[in-house]
Amino acid sequence: MSWQPVQADGLEQILTLLRQSQSPDTQIQRQVQARLESLNQYPDFNKYLVYILTKLIDEQEATRSLSGLILKNNAKSHYEKFPDDVRLYIKQECLSALGDRSPLIRATVGILITTIVTKGSLEQWPSLLEHLYTCLDSPNINLCEGAFGALQKICQDSADQLENAPSQPLNVLIPKFIQFFLHSQPKIRSHAIAQSHIIQATKPINQTCLNFGHANDCYFYKCFEERFPCGSTYWILKWGEKYCTRMQKFLLNFDKNGQELIKKISICLTNKLINLRYYTMNKINCEKLQLAGQRIVRECYMNNSNLFCKALQGKNRNCFFELIDNEDRHDLTIVRTLLSVGQTCTPKQKLTDMRSTGKMNQCISSPMLLT
Repeated sequence: MSWQPVQADGLEQILTLLRQSQSPDTQIQRQVQARLESLNQYPDFNKYLVYILTKLIDEQEATRSLSGLILKNNAKSHYEKFPDDVRLYIKQECLSALGDRSPLIRATVGILITTIVTKGSLEQWPSLLEHLYTCLDSPNINLCEGAFGALQKICQDSADQLENAPSQPLNVLIPKFIQFFLHSQPKIRSHAIAQSHIIQATKPINQTCLNFGHANDCYFYKCFEERFPCGSTYWILKWGEKYCTRMQKFLLNFDKNGQELIKKISICLTNKLINLRYYTMNKINCEKLQLAGQRIVRECYMNNSNLFCKALQGKNRNCFFELIDNEDRHDLTIVRTLLSVGQTCTPKQKLTDMRSTGKMNQCISSPMLLT
């Protein structure tokens, strides 16, 4: 028989703490946090947490998910100290809840599963991948999606384990994902396509390439692409290499503030890309790299927002327009970022005035300015 809470009042006590922890009162939050941490001295506390996450389907989703996230943090901190029966129970309950009706709970279960794999290993959970493969073929869409979500997180967090496992799970995973490209459910198709964009490194790590990055040399993007050939439609070549080159080409057209901004943005982009350690990985997901590239552009502009506001004056307006490649001048998918950076300017009317000009209207379509 599966484990059940020994003390009903103990279960209710933990539920009360979880509910109170969602209070906006910071003092209450601190008190609850201290109390929850003190419960870690009891081995069965983690069983209660996974029980709340997976079994109490009538409890509020936020409370159930919070229970799972606390368990995830406990596992990250001291999973090796969990008794064997606690580990086994957590694994069993995670697999049983993969098809929960709540997307939030399914996602939380996936996070917990990948944490266990990271802190332990796939070898310590030999039935996991086979179980997830089976769930992918289930007619239950929730179960299929839950399994995809868990696999996606494992691929992201434990790529080395997947690559080096004696059973060579990638030989099964990739063909399996491809089978779902034409699935009737859009979200399942999205999961499958995203996972199939995992690219193995085709060349060894080259310190010279990293040196190009540290030197803000645009060749860094080319040698990055040589190691991970995602293709010309992805961020490294389409935005990174192209606009690194264009920034250098048009740099002297800007005034002093504009030149300083362009230099800082260019340096920021390569530094952040290096710090993310994508280049030194054994494999990457091209879709995730695309999102990371878009994110670091936003961060670089936000980090230089004061200089950005100064640079958006005088002759720099036309210079920004010239910087943008013709094919990108009507790409409005990332306009929100420019506007959010522009709203930090004082007075805010400066951005409004510039948007009223024809060239600025085209300028705000730039992927490198708006990503």
